[in-house]
Amino acid sequence: MMWQRLRSVRFVVWAAVLLISPSISAQQEPTYTIRVNSDLVQISVVPRERNGRFVRDLTRDDFAVIEDGHPQQLSAVDLETVAVPHTTWAPLLPLQLPILTSKAPVPVSALRGLRLVLLFLDFTSLDPDGAARSLRAAESYVGTIGSADRVAVASLAAELQVQQDFTGDQRALQQALKRLHGLSRTALEGNGNNSDDLDYQVFNDYQRLRSLRVLTSALAQVPQKKSVVIFAGNPGSDPDLVGIRATVDAAVRTSVSFYGVDANGLAAAPPLGDATRASSYGTSVLSGTAVAQGGGAIHDQDLLYALARGTGGRAFFDSNDFERPFRTLEDDTREYYMLSYRSSNSRRDGRYRRISVRVRRRGLELKHPGGYYGPRDRTRVSARDAERVLTEELAADLPATSLPVFGFVNHLRMGENLFYVPITVVLPAEALLNNGIAASAAIGLTVVDGRGRLVRKLRDLIPVSVVTQHPTRAVQYETATELPAGEYNLRLVVVQNSTGQVGSFSTPVRLPRRDQSGISVSSLFSGTLAAASSISPKSPLVVNGSRLVLNPLAEYGDERPFAMQYQVECGAATHGGEACDARQIRSSLQCFSSDQRVFKAEPPAIAVTGDTAIFRIEFPAGSLHPGTYKCRVTAVNPQCGAFALGATQLRIRDEHEPNLSSWRF
Repeated sequence: MMWQRLRSVRFVVWAAVLLISPSISAQQEPTYTIRVNSDLVQISVVPRERNGRFVRDLTRDDFAVIEDGHPQQLSAVDLETVAVPHTTWAPLLPLQLPILTSKAPVPVSALRGLRLVLLFLDFTSLDPDGAARSLRAAESYVGTIGSADRVAVASLAAELQVQQDFTGDQRALQQALKRLHGLSRTALEGNGNNSDDLDYQVFNDYQRLRSLRVLTSALAQVPQKKSVVIFAGNPGSDPDLVGIRATVDAAVRTSVSFYGVDANGLAAAPPLGDATRASSYGTSVLSGTAVAQGGGAIHDQDLLYALARGTGGRAFFDSNDFERPFRTLEDDTREYYMLSYRSSNSRRDGRYRRISVRVRRRGLELKHPGGYYGPRDRTRVSARDAERVLTEELAADLPATSLPVFGFVNHLRMGENLFYVPITVVLPAEALLNNGIAASAAIGLTVVDGRGRLVRKLRDLIPVSVVTQHPTRAVQYETATELPAGEYNLRLVVVQNSTGQVGSFSTPVRLPRRDQSGISVSSLFSGTLAAASSISPKSPLVVNGSRLVLNPLAEYGDERPFAMQYQVECGAATHGGEACDARQIRSSLQCFSSDQRVFKAEPPAIAVTGDTAIFRIEFPAGSLHPGTYKCRVTAVNPQCGAFALGATQLRIRDEHEPNLSSWRF
């Protein structure tokens, strides 16, 4: 059967350091329904003439809204304008707005004419220099806010915290930012949390997105546009598509736009070219177009870019002008129309609904949301209907995200057009506990090709015994498949059979055709060695009777041995009339702490298969001291004069340190 081609299932206990504990009033993952279990849809529209001038005299009769091809009846059209300093009523607007820290609703009348801006500083991705630049930029902006601006400050380090709720008091905001100077040092030094730590980076991607959803949920009570400025240093690329879609959908539903600021400053070219231009929601990479194509492909885009593009905000890369994001934000939020209607679509299927807005007046350019995900009813899950839930969530446009789940996909070439694809799933063992009692979990996985065709399928069970053995650590589940070169989308779903919580993960998979250069280095894999089994006889990770058990986060105790493996492949090109011979390939690996080399090996190939040489280096216990290392591979073929490079990172943990593992969600 189809899922039998996914094989090599294994459960491993993994002990990475997990520091996740949001602490604002909205603790639980929000349930995204439109205006709290109603079908009220509110979208912002910015109409401009071709010269850029905003059009202020439109009425309800001038607008027409189409949802999935069906005209909608507008219930209200409101012109929202930020009060200007010289107006007589601007100074009378409330100075304090406890939107994030108080459960009491804020009267809508108190919000009219205000610009709401939330500054979100993500210390999990900021290095000390980036943190300092971000705080200086925030302090500079706070010193320029007007009488109609209300600003809040939130930070993410070991947990999500609101440092200052919305206020127009510049002094209070400056004091909140001053406190963050000390917090940034604690977060960056005390937790060892910087952009070079591969394990922190992966898990922080989840916590960053979840924190943004929690903040967005708290802002849902405010019907007008809100702006969230994200200061981040190295947010990473190729993140979880499900988490991004959930975050973008939550923002679109509540009229929140993300403005991403790369705190690295002037460094390198931004992904996909210039991302500083505002984009229509309708052309966003996470709009219905992406959904219709089977999940979209944003694997080369920065996370900040995807969040900004999907919510109609803007992202700023490769620039030392940290005032520009705020000037752009103010221009984007100065004037707009808020259109309200109740959707004629009563289905609660969670499908994406496309929106188009038209005006009777010709020659106008409109900026507006391209659509939203409809409401969806979710029921509790028992063991007998886990299969139904797996099927529904694997097919859903926006699957559930209440359970933290992470997937890691790698690939190794097995032939001219065939790859071995190991897949690793990691989830916290705490997620499989219900009041301290371990529970099993059902897992489902699908691989879909670029045309939307299902090519692989898996169903399995994570047994209770895996959790009861190590209730404070994380569970690692392994499987593998073989795929031809091409582009795919992988989605996995885990259902906790006791609580009914569901977690989803999705990521694009690119399997490239053979490199045309002289030689090329594959990804560098690390893990522990174990005796080979009969489950994976064809696996390139099995060499000379031993199998490399992958550690996707590349973190190891300083008293445990581990190994690193990679392949060097001959390409189609020849140099000086000489074809590449894999037997002639030579390789070396060096590991650096800062700029100091601390490890070097020149291993012989442990196997040569066709035009591929396989190298494996074993690191004895204690060979590297605790810290973060960058390891680089150099491969050369002197016969044809070709060379190639590769790199990865390792984190070595002091096993005598107290176990800091904790996952609160």
